Amino acid sequence: MAEFDYGPLHISTKPASRDVQQVCLNGHQITDGYNKHPELREDHCTDCGAPTITMCPKCQAEIPGHLTTPGVTAIYNEEVPDHCHKCGAPYPWTEAEALEEQTSMEDFEKVTGELPPILEILGLSNNWRVASSALAAFEILIKQKLEDLGLSTSGTYEERVTRLAPALKKKGIPFDELMVSSLKTARNKVLHEGKEPTETELRDIMKYLKTTTSSLFPGD
Repeated sequence: MAEFDYGPLHISTKPASRDVQQVCLNGHQITDGYNKHPELREDHCTDCGAPTITMCPKCQAEIPGHLTTPGVTAIYNEEVPDHCHKCGAPYPWTEAEALEEQTSMEDFEKVTGELPPILEILGLSNNWRVASSALAAFEILIKQKLEDLGLSTSGTYEERVTRLAPALKKKGIPFDELMVSSLKTARNKVLHEGKEPTETELRDIMKYLKTTTSSLFPGD
């Protein structure tokens, strides 16, 4: 059997080195090889125009960049971190995202907080709000299933239900047209007349919505 001499095995003793990452204040990565590739440096982000940084504004620690290990070829970009590895402070892009989420939540709470007084003026309770939302969702459900089957979504609610029922029957999808049609009275009462649903009507609306959703969109 032939023997091959591959020569001495060289194992690098050079330690791994970490480059520096340059990121804009909105969190767009400019380069994760700031030192190795100075030609990639930018004073401002080419995506959004924001100024760029290479250090934590709080403690001045460098943002960790690409890790180079001798003898190992790795082609990847270091992820942009959310917090400083040294002091734990959030980077500017993390703070901005958190502030945006907080602002969005405050705006949402403000908008939704305006509804109860309006309902009170109109003499409508939370039961009416739940029922009207469920009935609106029911109409969207019917419309989406018609679109899935390539059928027209035109016409009144009753016409859409009547169009959908036979198409589902051909496909063997359970659909109680009578049950759906029975919502007509509650639908007119709640949405068109602005009247309060009874507890029984509200339970039926939610039951029908849940049953029909499970039948038309199983596994979603």
